[in-house]
Amino acid sequence: MASQQEEEMALVDDARESLSDSREDLPQRDGGAAAWRFVLGCILLEGLVWGIALTFGIFQAFYSHHPLFFESPNVAIIGTCATAMAYFGSTGLTALWLPFALEKCLQAYGFRTTLRILALMIGVVGFPATLLIQPREKKSTFRRSDIRTGCSSIVKNKTFMMFALAVFSQALGFFLPRFFLPSFAHDASLSRNQGALLLALFGFAQVVGQLSFGYISDKVNINILTLLSTSISAISALTLWGTAKSLLPLAVFPLLYGCFGGSYSVLWSRILMYLTDDDSTFATMFGVFSACRGVGNILSGPIASALLKDEIKIEEYGLNKYSNMVFFVGITMLVSSLSSVSYLWQNKIEEARLEEKYAIEEEKTKEDEEVLSRELAPLNRRARSQDEE
Repeated sequence: MASQQEEEMALVDDARESLSDSREDLPQRDGGAAAWRFVLGCILLEGLVWGIALTFGIFQAFYSHHPLFFESPNVAIIGTCATAMAYFGSTGLTALWLPFALEKCLQAYGFRTTLRILALMIGVVGFPATLLIQPREKKSTFRRSDIRTGCSSIVKNKTFMMFALAVFSQALGFFLPRFFLPSFAHDASLSRNQGALLLALFGFAQVVGQLSFGYISDKVNINILTLLSTSISAISALTLWGTAKSLLPLAVFPLLYGCFGGSYSVLWSRILMYLTDDDSTFATMFGVFSACRGVGNILSGPIASALLKDEIKIEEYGLNKYSNMVFFVGITMLVSSLSSVSYLWQNKIEEARLEEKYAIEEEKTKEDEEVLSRELAPLNRRARSQDEE
């Protein structure tokens, strides 16, 4: 019996040593050449995936005034589908320079040659980028049973479902300004280069907002940040974009909207950290968020086409042509903010309920102590009298 236990202990020790050796062979988690190669590969792929999709507004303005597409009501659907596919498959830095490059190419070579150049760029940059992205561990730690468990748990989580609806609502309106700003600028008698500048400002503001909100989210209540992101986006759209007639307000709008609205998705991780501490459930919830945003993004294209008016009136709100769309963007952002308000309100109610519960328990404890003190008083007097005798 003793020899069998010794053999089992030896096997356990060997397994521990093997696991320790395998861990020592792994690359560094937060440093080293392998980690930086991974980061570089991600930057290149993110630039291709998001940079091209999020600068579609340049094509939108070009197609809207091109004889081949002038009367087509489906141009807006192209851009929303492009960004939605990125969410189903899966930054701002590429959007800083790509709008200007696309504008120059479209004017110089037309859309056919420009699209071929983009395809060539994707191949030249994308393939090497995939070689740089290598997993740290060779085997995945997730199992199918983990995914099934995560799916069953999130359906019962009402708070998560509320935030998922907020993500969907935000996606319905968020991308539309980015697609239509160059067209709006053109219809407001601004130059094509100024329209490209607006997209570049949008990309710059989004980078700043994502970095800032990501840092602040470790220190501030996440619901306050989501409320700021959606409400300021709504206000800026309804006030700055809707009333803009010149370059200055149109330049301020993408700075505010891009900074606050563009930071919404970086808050997902912090939201989910409050909802679960299980890795598989976290991954499943994040995937649901991405799917909700992808579906909302796809639907926003046909909705935008239906909301656009035919006639441009410079003196009216949203140039008349875009007025319904501006209202739609503002409303979807405000609806999305309701989840944060609701969650904060629920927290206040829960805190009040707990405080009342603790107060009642504390009062009951005091009463119990008083009853016990009264019951022990005769015994204490008797004990003192016996001591005196």
